[in-house]
Amino acid sequence: MMFLPTVFAAFLAAAQAVPLFDTDTNFIKFPVVSTNLAGGYSSTLARSMSSSVPATNENKVYVVTPTIGNQIVQLILDTGSSNLWVNATGKYVTTTTSHATGRSFAIQYGSGRASGYQYIDEVRIGNLKVARQSLGVANFTLGFRGVDGYPSLIFGVGPTSLSSGVVQGGDIVPTVLDNLCASKAISANVLGVYFKPLSRANTNQNNGEISLGGADHSKYKGVLKYAPITRSSHYKEFWGIDINKVSNSGMVIGRNLHAIVDTGTTLTYLPDAVYYKFANANNGSRDSSSGLLAFGTKPKGILSITIGGRDFTLTPDQYLIPRFLYHYFELDGDTRYFAWLAAIGYGADIEFILGQKFLEHYYSVYDATSKRVGLAASA
Repeated sequence: MMFLPTVFAAFLAAAQAVPLFDTDTNFIKFPVVSTNLAGGYSSTLARSMSSSVPATNENKVYVVTPTIGNQIVQLILDTGSSNLWVNATGKYVTTTTSHATGRSFAIQYGSGRASGYQYIDEVRIGNLKVARQSLGVANFTLGFRGVDGYPSLIFGVGPTSLSSGVVQGGDIVPTVLDNLCASKAISANVLGVYFKPLSRANTNQNNGEISLGGADHSKYKGVLKYAPITRSSHYKEFWGIDINKVSNSGMVIGRNLHAIVDTGTTLTYLPDAVYYKFANANNGSRDSSSGLLAFGTKPKGILSITIGGRDFTLTPDQYLIPRFLYHYFELDGDTRYFAWLAAIGYGADIEFILGQKFLEHYYSVYDATSKRVGLAASA
C-alpha cells in the first residue's frame, strides 16, 4: 500500500493450465457505494446463497463495510495485501466477541505503515459469517491521510502468503475469503470485483459490487480471459500476471512484461520505458506537482495491454481524468489534460500495476482456488 506524492494521495497496494470450471454459481455479492469513483448494482443473484451489504468508495479507494463484532466498519478493498486490520482510534472497540491473542502485528506498505495488536473477532458480510477471524487493531499508523474520513482501514484479499511475517511469530493469517471457503460458506475461494467510473462529481454514487465465491455474469461482457499467476519474481507474490505487450494505437512500446492487478491502487502504473514511449508518442510529460502524465492538448493515442493474446484497451476518454474531478485533486484545468497514468520509477520491484482506474472498465476475478486472474469488459 503506497500513497502518491502531493495532494493526489492514491493507494498503491504493495505489501504483493488452470482447472476448467465455472465460478459463477453459488456466489455472494455486495453492492459498492462510490464516493467519486465506481460501479453499479444488479439485483440478479446466483442461485441459493445471496446477501448484500453497502460499501463506499472514497474517490481514491474503494471500501467495503463488514461488521466486526457488533460494529460496522469501513475498510479499503485491497487485493494487493492480505491482512485485515482496523484503526483503534476509529469506530472499532472490543466487545464480548473480541479476544486478544497477545501478539503484535506490524505491516509496511509502499509509503505507509501500521502496527498494533492482533485480535480474534467475528466478521460478518451480509449473511456470511466468520466466527473467528484474525485481525489487527492498530495503535499506530503513518501515511493514510488520503482516506477521507474513514479511519478503519484495510480489508486485504490478496494471496494469503502476503500475510507471512506480519503478525508476531511469523504465521500466515487466513483472509476472510480463506475462512469462508474453509467453512463451506462459499463454494470456491473466488472474488469478483465490479468498478465503474463516476458519472459526476458526487461522493455518494451506488455503482460498484464485489461477489464472493464466483464471478457475476451480469457485470461483464463476453467471456472472462483468465491468466495464471506469473512465475516472475516479486510479481508472483501478488495477483501478478504476464503481459504479452503494451501498444500505443497499434505500435508496440513494450513486450514480455509482468503486472499486478490491484484494487488498492488508484492509478495505472506503467514501467518507465513504456511510460515515456507512450508520453513521447502523444506529446505528454510528467507533471512535477502531481506525478501524473499530462498533455497540452487532448491526446489521441489508445493504450492497449495484451494479456493472454487478448487486448484490453483504454481510450483517451477512459485514461484521462474527468475535468469535474480536477478541483478535487487541485489540478490545473485551464491548460492541461491529466491522465490516470504514472510511472513508479526505475529500480522498483513492482513497476507495472493495473489499478482501480483500469478496473473501472474491466471486471476482475481473483481466483485463489485455481491461482489465476480473470478480466473482461465491464457491462
